[in-house]
Amino acid sequence: MNILKKIKEKNRIRNEMRDVAVIRKMVMAHLNELVSRKKEINENLFEVTAFLLDEIADALSAIATLKKDHLKSSIMISRYILENCINLMYIHKKDSEKRALNYRAFPAKILLKRMEENQENDKRIKGEIPKVKERADKFCPSGGSNNHWDGLSVKKVMEDLNLESMYNDWYVRMSAYIHPQYRGSKITANDKGEYVKFLKDMVFKDLNVPILYSLRAINKKFDLLEGGVIIENYPKEKSTFIFSINEHRESKNNINNKQFI
Repeated sequence: MNILKKIKEKNRIRNEMRDVAVIRKMVMAHLNELVSRKKEINENLFEVTAFLLDEIADALSAIATLKKDHLKSSIMISRYILENCINLMYIHKKDSEKRALNYRAFPAKILLKRMEENQENDKRIKGEIPKVKERADKFCPSGGSNNHWDGLSVKKVMEDLNLESMYNDWYVRMSAYIHPQYRGSKITANDKGEYVKFLKDMVFKDLNVPILYSLRAINKKFDLLEGGVIIENYPKEKSTFIFSINEHRESKNNINNKQFI
């Protein structure tokens, strides 16, 4: 009986890693198509979109490498992926070029402040300040927060995207594993219980959804690729989740290029 359980567990892990590989392949396909059309796209919007897609793909590779052996690390990486997806969806919702510029200019604004504070200690900094200031001066956020690239809280951004439940159910829980706070006991891939199952599902099933939404947001703007995903046994057993990544070319009920997960 124990042998059968081990075989089932290995098969389940193999299937989940296959799911990660399928989603990563879709992300990379969009990135490659985006690169091929670089000349048609606003520079800031291209650079930011390509950067975020590449970061998501790299993070998915890290989860595939960790597999089930390091659940906590996979949760931390998932939080990073989720925030990148949120940024993609928010940037491509409206005012895309302005938001992309803010996303690129925000680090320059932070760097400029540090450079100005330390320029007397290092003469080399003075020569770099004008170049950094030129980019930082383009920063024009929508809100007044100093901790976000568009001056808003992540909660506010997710509310704007109608993702309030995702914020409460996933983002907040994932963040608990990013920040150094006491959690009582260490979780491992072999732990049992409903909450551990919830965490595993969040990483290896639920995370697919914001990634697919972000691809749809990009396709709405650029119409890069057609296709869709059919996720079996999601969001619960014996149910099927059908998702089209390009509203321009197909409907949820008529997906020609399907990827089964």
